[in-house]
Amino acid sequence: MMNTGVPVWVRLSSEVAEVWSKATTNASELDADALIKTFCSKLKDYSKIYISCPSEELTARLKQHLPDLIVMSWADDLTLLKKIFAENSDADMVVEINGIFPLLSMASSSKLWQLQNKYSADYAYSEIHPPGTIPVFWGRDFLEQWELNEFTEFPIENDLSQFVEKNINKFHVEVAYADPDIRLLRLDFSCSSKRSMLETLQFLNELSDEEEILSAIEKAVQKNPVLLRQLPGYLELEFSSNCEYGCTFCLRQYQPQPSKQLEQNVFAKLIEQLDLLKAPIGLCVGGMGEPLEHESALPYLQKLMAHPLIHTLVLETNGSRLDTILPLADSADIQKLRVIVNINSLQNYTQLQVPPSGIALGDIDRHIKAFAEKLKDSSKSQMYLQMLKIIDNETEVDEIYAKCDELGVQFLFQKYNSYAGQMEEKRVSDMTPLERFPCWHLRRDLVIRADGSVPYCKQDMQGENNLNNIQQSSLAQIWANQNEAWARHYNKDYSDFSLCDKCDEYYTFNL
Repeated sequence: MMNTGVPVWVRLSSEVAEVWSKATTNASELDADALIKTFCSKLKDYSKIYISCPSEELTARLKQHLPDLIVMSWADDLTLLKKIFAENSDADMVVEINGIFPLLSMASSSKLWQLQNKYSADYAYSEIHPPGTIPVFWGRDFLEQWELNEFTEFPIENDLSQFVEKNINKFHVEVAYADPDIRLLRLDFSCSSKRSMLETLQFLNELSDEEEILSAIEKAVQKNPVLLRQLPGYLELEFSSNCEYGCTFCLRQYQPQPSKQLEQNVFAKLIEQLDLLKAPIGLCVGGMGEPLEHESALPYLQKLMAHPLIHTLVLETNGSRLDTILPLADSADIQKLRVIVNINSLQNYTQLQVPPSGIALGDIDRHIKAFAEKLKDSSKSQMYLQMLKIIDNETEVDEIYAKCDELGVQFLFQKYNSYAGQMEEKRVSDMTPLERFPCWHLRRDLVIRADGSVPYCKQDMQGENNLNNIQQSSLAQIWANQNEAWARHYNKDYSDFSLCDKCDEYYTFNL
């Protein structure tokens, strides 16, 4: 059992406080009170609990359940840690909980405490446990080590834990390891986002603090794999199934696509459905065609950028029509936008990407430069050149990387997708893991084609296993339609969709 006389520091950043402020304002969307109450119940036996939080309202809510909470004035982490040690001269360590953690595991925390206590570490943490299930431990000697390293004062906006973990060789750090290793599940119980709060609520009644948290999570997921598939986190939306280009690495050359354009009524239906989602998502405008060939591409993109539940908007394009969306650069929501221009060869551009007559690589360069110039004063806006790693261009990596510097954009190196063997194999190397694990895309992604149909996954662009159409069904229902298939998939039964056995995209993931 962890020593309940050790001082506990609940550290809530301004970002976490903002998330909780929004969550409690819209209390009907999730049970924020249940999360706070459960978290506070985990700390009721500790004699000294400090809190640093920029929100007086959130601090007050915690004090309702922990009336002896010691409130510290908002300051940088180093100053606060020194203050706690100064007020507890007999304490050799401080427990830091950097959030509201309803799934904080006392059993797992005790093991980490024993590790820190045994080796008198400056700092102890775990890389195995999901965020929100275990604290970190500071040893008193950390303060001396800080002075010996001659580090300067610590900025108020920075996280001291993150600093130590990035400078791990400067301190005596102990890292906890435990079985089972569930990191591939990519769970987040930190309650530092609305999605994390909803995920925590999903697991709250499924776990017991009587056993080690990792084993408890593994058992809960094995019993009910749908726990992992709460809400879509990433949508890919097709504006158009048409494209003037004839890229040799595109599925269109192997499976011709019927001509479809995203009609206004279908787009309006999607926006209506987005309004009903409970948590922010990332959205990519892509699909099988060139999005900017759609006559309404600009107003569609403006509408998506302004949507409050879209945290990131990605546009994948061949770049030939970038000039048509230059007004996006003046949007108040420009920080959400990521523009990815596909250029796979400089030497053989016309042979590999096969642009229509009259479009040359120099034209694309000019469009990219013009857009990048418009974005230069927006530090949060990002533009990329994306290059597929294929046998046709493997000697051009350095050249295309240099082109990014010339144009003032960033470089993306993308894995080649053969669409589960539906296309010619062009990979330079096979990076597929030796052991198969559940598909990240099936767990988090939905693809919406220009006609509103939703395929089983992006590999199913022929619509072999369409889930439904957003014109006939809600996104929530379409998502739920795949839950049973996901449960079988999690248990390594890939029989629902014929391409699953041949797919090597399962280990890649999006936003």
